[in-house]
Amino acid sequence: MTATRTPAARSKGATSALRLVPLREGMFKMPRSMNGKPRLLGQRCTSCGEQFSNQREFCANCCQPTLENVMFGTTGEITTYTTVRQQLPGALIEAPYVIARVRLDEGVSVQTILSEIEPDDVEIGMKVVSCLKQVTEDDSGNAVVNSFFKPANKRRRARA
Repeated sequence: MTATRTPAARSKGATSALRLVPLREGMFKMPRSMNGKPRLLGQRCTSCGEQFSNQREFCANCCQPTLENVMFGTTGEITTYTTVRQQLPGALIEAPYVIARVRLDEGVSVQTILSEIEPDDVEIGMKVVSCLKQVTEDDSGNAVVNSFFKPANKRRRARA
């Protein structure tokens, strides 16, 4: 989970960070390396079985306070999406990029940002897999990372 940089690597502007730091705690289980697949954290109601991708006190389906923490899998399917084309001040991600709603294999839907795909290549029904991406670096040189989704199968766009 940690990678140390040598003084020579630091002076050459190497990108290996001291350690991986999540952009926001409690959203996903951090993999051991940048190549690992983060697992999103959520909740499941032990009374009715409903699942949620965000933290709550009571089940939105049966109103019971019987929620347990769960880890979701790493694969799903795009159900809808939009392309962001305008760069917002202070944004960590450069436009254009795609925000997608992904139905995980467990049935719960999450909103996420897509990675490693051009906006024009995104399709409803496309299979995706979670991935970890660096979004910035903190003051200590640590890689600040977040969970994204990318296409499960790399497809090349046909040239016009």
